[in-house]
Amino acid sequence: MPGIVFYGAMALGLGLLIPLGKAEGPHSIGLRFVAGAAFLLLGLYAAMVLLALPLRLSVLIIGALSAAGWVRAFLGQTAIDAHEAVLHPALVLPVVAAVVASVYGRIDYIPYLVDEFTNWIGVSRVIHWAGSYEAVRETVYLPGYTPGWRLLLLAPWQITGEIDHGLSAAAPFVLHVAVLALLYDITVIMIAPQIGRAHV
Repeated sequence: MPGIVFYGAMALGLGLLIPLGKAEGPHSIGLRFVAGAAFLLLGLYAAMVLLALPLRLSVLIIGALSAAGWVRAFLGQTAIDAHEAVLHPALVLPVVAAVVASVYGRIDYIPYLVDEFTNWIGVSRVIHWAGSYEAVRETVYLPGYTPGWRLLLLAPWQITGEIDHGLSAAAPFVLHVAVLALLYDITVIMIAPQIGRAHV
């Protein structure tokens, strides 16, 4: 459950910070979620790889930006309707997953197969132990292979200080929820005029 909260809150918070211009509207939660997830990934990459900031500092800076997005939403500076948000898949699916995780105690994940361990979690662990991406850039297997993904998987470890594969397992789930939320918004925008309702 903490992994779902971490990735979901970070991504949606970053999405809430982004001014959408003409795309701003009551059905923009999915777009904000996808954009926030993309900016989370890009922000971690920029902070840890391009700027060579320490891992924990990078996560804290991005967390502060995400918190600013949530503040912006609570101050009413977005066009998101609170009633719509409560029943939106962007919030419903993570809540259901969190309840299921709570019933079973936690999300657990055991990496298997060479590619999954070597290129994803294995390298994330090495980067975490070293304290920065720069410290291991020349020693990890395929250093240019999706470094943003590796950094995304280790991001929650910077809060807890411990390697927890279960926290990392929530990352792909939250990314899938973001895409489903975007598809939901697109569907609602297309269907609403056909059935003559302003809000579906």
